[in-house]
Amino acid sequence: MTTNAIRLTSPHELLAIVPFVLGFHPTSSIVVLCLSDNRLGLTQRLDLPRPEDAHSVASALMPSLVNENPDSVILIGYEDSVGQSLAALEALTAALQSAAMRIHDRLVVRDGRWRSLDCHSPDCCPPGGSSVPEATDVSRVVAEFIGQGIAPHPDRQALAQQLEPGPQAVAVAEVLRSRQKARAKASDCPAAFRRMSRSIRRVLSSRTVAGTRRTVIHLGYSLPSTSSGLPASSGGPPSNACCLTLLQVGFT
Repeated sequence: MTTNAIRLTSPHELLAIVPFVLGFHPTSSIVVLCLSDNRLGLTQRLDLPRPEDAHSVASALMPSLVNENPDSVILIGYEDSVGQSLAALEALTAALQSAAMRIHDRLVVRDGRWRSLDCHSPDCCPPGGSSVPEATDVSRVVAEFIGQGIAPHPDRQALAQQLEPGPQAVAVAEVLRSRQKARAKASDCPAAFRRMSRSIRRVLSSRTVAGTRRTVIHLGYSLPSTSSGLPASSGGPPSNACCLTLLQVGFT
């Protein structure tokens, strides 16, 4: 088995691949990236909660994070207004620190720009933030994703629409019900099962359902098959946390 790896050298490039990992461009979201043994493990995304619900959301995320037991975690807040993601980021920070989990960095993305909450160097993180790259700005980074047939949808709704039942869903359900009836009435007749199997295959071969199957396979491949990593930081978020030296994303 061979692995093709992409080497990233900055949060600028890290932010470029997040939509490819999620399958869509996140907005008004909190994204959690777990890093273990220089590889990306669990990746979580939730809509930004109301400030009063931030601690409840953080508590809901923690069991899976504790189970993942990463070496370190990167938190990214995608917001539409100033400070919109701060409550969620602070609640998650407190929960992670209580669980003795290291936080490599905390990034905020807003209005096409990003900054690190934990970097205070103007040379690395200018006060006005830095531009979030377009795919064309980091073609070397995203080329491997595109080569694997992975492309993010414009938003979560567009992704969800790909998984909605198509026009053939009713026909598939009817075939399955017929198969269940045939199994009950003719359990000793293999020919009945063969006829039902052929009917199911004919329906599934339609363009709509086939496209849905490809979408599911695409998502299943892009999430668990994508891996990345960072050098582990010591203690909490370092003062130069955003000065990422190496991130490796691999395709197996």
